[in-house]
Amino acid sequence: MQNIKLIFLATGALLAGCVSNAVVSTNPNSPSATGNLDGYESFSITSIDLGYAANKAVQQFLEAPESIKPGGGRYVIVVDQVVNDTLNNFDIRRLTAQIKRKLRQSNRFRFSNALGADQTRAVLDERKLQDSKLFDQSTVAQDGTLAAPDLYLTGKIVVATTRSADGDRQQLNYAFMLEVVDKVRGYVLFDSYVEIDKTGSNKNFAW
Repeated sequence: MQNIKLIFLATGALLAGCVSNAVVSTNPNSPSATGNLDGYESFSITSIDLGYAANKAVQQFLEAPESIKPGGGRYVIVVDQVVNDTLNNFDIRRLTAQIKRKLRQSNRFRFSNALGADQTRAVLDERKLQDSKLFDQSTVAQDGTLAAPDLYLTGKIVVATTRSADGDRQQLNYAFMLEVVDKVRGYVLFDSYVEIDKTGSNKNFAW
């Protein structure tokens, strides 16, 4: 009987340790918020975080009255530099690709890959075929046909770390800051700001 009590005590201590070491996120879609026991949560930015940030950014963009082009039609946007200023190593296009897709679906925007971070080299290389005898010139893209963008999408992801007074726990505050800039006057036409906080034991520090 004494051995059984010791086993229960040890198991209880282990479970308590697991709970105290758990990472808790303010992302409402995270495993810690939804109670998904099979989900993985860490101090790092996860795919669930990127999806949440993209959805919130698009929502904030579309709520801005300036996102509707005066006179009708759709804005042409180029993705400029979006900087990942955190210690998380991930391709920023995992975020911007989701934003582009969702904004296109709103039918208010077109995205151009002729310039910027997502530039498709073949778009410009195509113009070099104009003097080639190997290609039917009626099928070759001509000069003066590329559409210049109206707006640029730019931004930064930053993180701040706060530790508890006893040094046992910490909180990481991620901020996704994105802006859409008018190319002519440089005005910020509309922007978004999305925060995700992650709190947990220093033992779970991911880098």
